[in-house]
This record gives sequence, C-alpha cells and structure tokens, in this order.
Amino acid sequence: MDKGLPIQHNFTLAFKDNVIEREFLQAYDESIKLPLRYGIIISILSWFSGITLIYFVIPDKLVWLSLLMVVYIGSFFGFIVYTTYKKRFKGYYHLIGALSNAWAGLFAVYFCDQFPDGAVFILPVLIFIIFFGSYMVRLRWMAGCVAAISYISLYHIYLVAYSDLPAGQVILYAFVGWITMVFTVLAGRVTENNNRTAYIQNKTITEQNAIIEDEKVMLLKEVHHSLL
Repeated sequence: MDKGLPIQHNFTLAFKDNVIEREFLQAYDESIKLPLRYGIIISILSWFSGITLIYFVIPDKLVWLSLLMVVYIGSFFGFIVYTTYKKRFKGYYHLIGALSNAWAGLFAVYFCDQFPDGAVFILPVLIFIIFFGSYMVRLRWMAGCVAAISYISLYHIYLVAYSDLPAGQVILYAFVGWITMVFTVLAGRVTENNNRTAYIQNKTITEQNAIIEDEKVMLLKEVHHSLL
C-alpha cells in the first residue's frame, strides 16, 4: 500500500475515510458512464449481427430466435443505456455494468447452443465477453467477480447436464473457464487498486497546484502593494 494512500479495507478496497470514498465513487461513476454506454451499444450491435448467422446456419430457427434476441438483448441492454442518462442511477454503474456483462454471458450459453456443435463456441464467446465487458466497463473487482461467477457457474451446469462433449473436453473447458475467471477477478482487483491510487495522486496534485496558485496570487498582491 502506498504511504500516501488513505487506509483501505483489505477485502473491498474501500477507503475507510467516508468522505474520500464518496468522492472517489462520484469520480468513478462519471468516468465509466461513457464507456458503459458505448460498450453496451457495441454489445447490442454485436449480438444483432448474429441474426445473419442464424439466417445462414439455422434458418429454421430464424424467426423465433431472432425475435428472442431483439426482445431479450435489446430491451435489457437498451435499459442499461437509458440509465446512463438518468441521474437517479448514479452510483450504481458498477452494478449495472456487472448485470449487463452477466446477462450477455448467460444469453451466450443459450444462443450458441442453438447452433450445430455450438458447445465448442460457447467458451470462447464467454471469455470474449468477460474481457470485453471488464475492459469497456472497468468493473469494480467485486462486481466483476459476481458477473464472472454467475455465467461460468451456469456454463459448468450446461457442460455437465446438457452438452454432449466427451468427459475430457468437459474437464478442459471447465478448467479454462475457471482460470479465465480467476485471472479476470485478480486483474480487476489490481486495476481498481491502481485506479484508487491514481485518484488520490491526482487529487493531491490538484490540491497542491491550487495552494501554489493561491501563494502566487498572494505574492503578486504583496509585490504590487510594495511597489505602490
């Protein structure tokens, strides 16, 4: 822990000084509003591009699966974008980001399974969603942990109960899934800690610059007064 950093809780990383914690959360919420908005818009476009795949690969499921995508993905992700414009949702963006990330992962399990040999594509899609969501939304590490665990756990249930993959592949895919989740959560913790450190450093620099400017003004006033 940096010597200049206020005391933090070991698990949550939250500053024990409530004033500083509130200031950090306010700055954090403002910083992720646009990435969350653009990340969700990109996600919506990515999922809707899957309608083309449905048309060419499984045209017999085009109507109902396309409609499900529009309703399921469009309505929920559309609501997420809507919340970025409303002040009453301020302070909940990390939870909103985690929900949207998890929602995409859960739908990926169902969507990919509709295609022939879709089980092979589910894990790469999930890994992409984990890293894309974490990067674009910059999830706080606990929110990212909830999101990752939710759909990696569902993926395991799918592997054991519904997939026709050989036992060796099931074990391999499960192992890769958990390794990805652990890496993402640890990386998220490091990232959040670095963000908090950077916030305190920038805050300190800003305050010091303000003090320097005030001193300059005072000195100029004294010089001007002495010349008179």
